[in-house]
Amino acid sequence: MARNSPPGQPQGPTLSPEQARIELERSLKRANKLSKEQFLTVQRYEVWQTNAFNVLKAAFDEESGHLENFVGQARMSLGNEPEYYLEAERRKRLTRQIEFLEAVIEEFPPVDAQTPSTGADFFSDLDTDIRRVSEKLFKDGHYADSILAAFKELNDQVKQEYLKHRGEELDGADLMRKAFSPNNPVFAFANQSTESGKKTQQGFMELFAGSMIGIRNPHAHENLSLDPDGVKHLLYLASLLMKKFKTAR
Repeated sequence: MARNSPPGQPQGPTLSPEQARIELERSLKRANKLSKEQFLTVQRYEVWQTNAFNVLKAAFDEESGHLENFVGQARMSLGNEPEYYLEAERRKRLTRQIEFLEAVIEEFPPVDAQTPSTGADFFSDLDTDIRRVSEKLFKDGHYADSILAAFKELNDQVKQEYLKHRGEELDGADLMRKAFSPNNPVFAFANQSTESGKKTQQGFMELFAGSMIGIRNPHAHENLSLDPDGVKHLLYLASLLMKKFKTAR
């Protein structure tokens, strides 16, 4: 487990060599797919570049020089170049970055495709419904979308079951506070006749509601770039809550 560096100190690698190679190969695969698009928009390019940068940052020491080499020198803009010229420049940058990733990947040992479980292959640990909606998005590099899909699935399943029991349609944090309230909960996690049971119920209610406020909503409305390792932890959280819900209903 990576430890936090003291303030002002460079952050070291947070991915194992095997994980780093897998994540870099995914970034490379996505880049090759982008390069074949008829028109490369600035939004799609910048999202890919930021995700790939975050993977490199997690794979190497911040002082390795790879981050600077990947980004390259900033181009002076006059502010009035035609879009076809800017698009051609994006393609040149993308081509250079593809070649850079191909070279840097070789710094890591090959990962045997037949090895049943690596650090990046964590989906077998997850709830089946969370895995169903998030795995492909994650593996294609759509990290924000994978989180959104996971917590949306959690919300939808709680919503459907709550509607069956109470005949009322709610959503998000309001839904979670009603469904898991320690005062007459629809779905109970512990014996509500004891103080300990009520505290357990209160704690999980706040986890469910908090995940809707602090995780689902920002990812539903913003185009965020995320570190792959951080995304895994959020998917584990979605899986934990889904499994807990399924045991209570």
